[in-house]
Amino acid sequence: MARRRHRRKKSPGRSKRKSSRKSWWLSKYLLYPLLLFTVVATGYVFYVDNHVRANFEGKRWALPAEVFARPLELYIGKSLGRNALLYELDRLGYKLEDNPEREGTYNISNESIAIVTREFQFSDETQASKHITLKLENDIILSLVDSKTNESIDQSIRLDPVLIGKIFPSHNEDRKLIKLPKPDAPARKIRAYKLLTDILKAVEDRNFNSHFGISFRGIARAMWNNFRSGKTRQGGSTLTQQLAKNYFLTPEKTLKRKFNEMIMAVLLEVHYEKDEIMEAYLNEVFLGQDGRRAIHGFGLAAKFYFNRDIEDLELQQMALLVGMVKGASRLNPRRNPGRALRRRNVVLDVLVDQEVIDRETMLTAKEKPLGVETANKHILQSYPAFVDLIRQQLRRDYKDEDLVTGGLKIHTTLDPIVQYYAEAAMKKWIVKLEDEKKLEKGKLQGAMIITSYSDGDVLAVVGDRNPKYPGFNRVLKAKRHIGSLIKPAVYLAALLSDKTESRSQQPFTPSTLLDDSEFTFTFKNGTEWSPKNYDKQNHGDIPLYLSLAHSYNIPTARLGLEVGLDQVIDTIHKLGIKKKITANPSLLLGAVRMTPLEVAKMYQTIANGGFNTQMRTVRTIMNSKGEKLSSNPTVIERVVPPGPIYQINYILQKVVAEGTGRGMARYLPKEFHVAGKTGTTDNSRDSWFSGFTGNYLGVVWLGIDQAKDGKNVSTQLTGSSGALHVWGETMKNLTPVALNLRPQEDWDIEFRWVNPANGLVTTEKCSGAVQLPFQKSKIPSEDSSCRGGIFRIFK
Repeated sequence: MARRRHRRKKSPGRSKRKSSRKSWWLSKYLLYPLLLFTVVATGYVFYVDNHVRANFEGKRWALPAEVFARPLELYIGKSLGRNALLYELDRLGYKLEDNPEREGTYNISNESIAIVTREFQFSDETQASKHITLKLENDIILSLVDSKTNESIDQSIRLDPVLIGKIFPSHNEDRKLIKLPKPDAPARKIRAYKLLTDILKAVEDRNFNSHFGISFRGIARAMWNNFRSGKTRQGGSTLTQQLAKNYFLTPEKTLKRKFNEMIMAVLLEVHYEKDEIMEAYLNEVFLGQDGRRAIHGFGLAAKFYFNRDIEDLELQQMALLVGMVKGASRLNPRRNPGRALRRRNVVLDVLVDQEVIDRETMLTAKEKPLGVETANKHILQSYPAFVDLIRQQLRRDYKDEDLVTGGLKIHTTLDPIVQYYAEAAMKKWIVKLEDEKKLEKGKLQGAMIITSYSDGDVLAVVGDRNPKYPGFNRVLKAKRHIGSLIKPAVYLAALLSDKTESRSQQPFTPSTLLDDSEFTFTFKNGTEWSPKNYDKQNHGDIPLYLSLAHSYNIPTARLGLEVGLDQVIDTIHKLGIKKKITANPSLLLGAVRMTPLEVAKMYQTIANGGFNTQMRTVRTIMNSKGEKLSSNPTVIERVVPPGPIYQINYILQKVVAEGTGRGMARYLPKEFHVAGKTGTTDNSRDSWFSGFTGNYLGVVWLGIDQAKDGKNVSTQLTGSSGALHVWGETMKNLTPVALNLRPQEDWDIEFRWVNPANGLVTTEKCSGAVQLPFQKSKIPSEDSSCRGGIFRIFK
């Protein structure tokens, strides 16, 4: 008999225990992890949200500082050559058109030039675009009229300034910020921006107006098209996702990056309006490369490829830029025009499909060429030596971070026209002199600085034989012996001195006779110094003014030693040189190292009649909102009495008229009364010329950089056979004003005729007498006769 099996009844307690274990398992392995994941995910979303808002609502882009030249002012009576004006318009990117109507266009008709200026925000006002016509005659603006009303314009009109450079952040991103126009903006601008955004949405994100940052329809459509084509041809990212990726993330292709991109896109849509997102995208997207400079945003891309603003772009140009979003490097219209053209036409086809334009408009647009401007690389960083000088000044007042991220607008003193002529002269004469002197090709170097000495504005800086080369800036860094350029300081010290000559017991004056016989100076250690004249000749007793005009070394050395080295050094310091100078007799002949910038500072004080005018390269600085942050007014201080400095300037005119600088007559007629000084160092290692007209001061240096063994190489050039030509060629092409020196009554200057044979006052009727300026308290004794063989000593 089979044994019956009896089932045990489940007790209520056991059932409860089993249910409890199941609940514990669910909590441990499902609910708790889910809860933990929710907490962590929520915290991560909050973290990402704070990151998105903090960055997006703050300073969105690190904007480079923009550096502008001086604006060219146009007014009736201004001296301005036709070629100079056309050069300025070219630098500004103005376009020659038969009927100029757009901003930034012009037309030439005989001696008249019609210009449509651009609107520009200056530090003192925003100048609206103007239609003007000016007439030039003999390099003077004869008339200036409003082209619309034909009425004469009495005030000055400023062209927008040339953009001469940018100070970039480390990532070298560049962009021109644009804003979507408001309803009250000009209708033309509103239409242009609407067309651009419509094209962008049609090609990149058709559901932009309706999605919440992620478009599942867009993803599905991209997957289907990619499946049909057998390759990845479309992406499913919305414009908001693209913005999140470009703005916040790296370009790596990982699931983590894609996940973050989607979260950020949703958060952007939660916090910001569609217009804000679109505007940010228009400014952020990468659209090309210009050397190390990355082109970001449609505003800069429109300028870079077409030299136009957004509102001036045509349909096919907008289509090209939008098409480049897919791959700006691969679709670069300058490097790959065929590929870019095909992509542009694909975009135009899409616009027809999406009913943005009609078929006829599409066909018309396809017939047009790409229309891309040739690479305009000269617009940026064409003035490396000048920008170097600006950086030096800015770093005294601003942090590096402000310069490369704050979007500052730096308005400078650089004059593109003056810079152009300085560069042209430097390049021409360096090649010519290398050929004439049979120097090793490419070795002769040069530097040049030109200022407006009355206000201290630096107008042009050339730091290399190749002015566009951003390497060693010789204006700032080349410390060379300055030779005879030091001599005006020696003679000025004598004219300032109360000392009297032991031979005559008379103070130093322009007619004081100096001894030009050889001598030897013995140092305390027994070493000797015997200066020689450049021509190896001695000229007996010679008037002070003629000694400086002919740059004689021996009388200069004697004069400096008699006045005292300390007195000479003090005078050099008064003229603006603050560096320590060793009291060595050789400094009297220029054995002191200075840069061309330092020489310019010294001669600027001389040219300015004894006023020390602080050099400036920056006029005003504005922030990215157009608010003025700082300005640099002209600072003037009298450091030398007017009488003696007037005498020096008069003698420096003699240098050019009849002394070592007389070769200047090849470039400027004597009526310009140029004042200047040549400089040559031992073995002709350095060739200098420093001079000034009524409005310009220029310093030119030519030489060969030091060899690796520290030795200087001869150029075989003197100041008059080298640097003078570069200076003269430059000034000839500018519009210099004659230097008419007129002493004021309170300067105590009186002109007298003197007998140069003995330095005494005589009459105009005396044969060979010369007229010289004297301080009234230092007029020499009268000479009753005309004897003395006047020209014997300096023929």
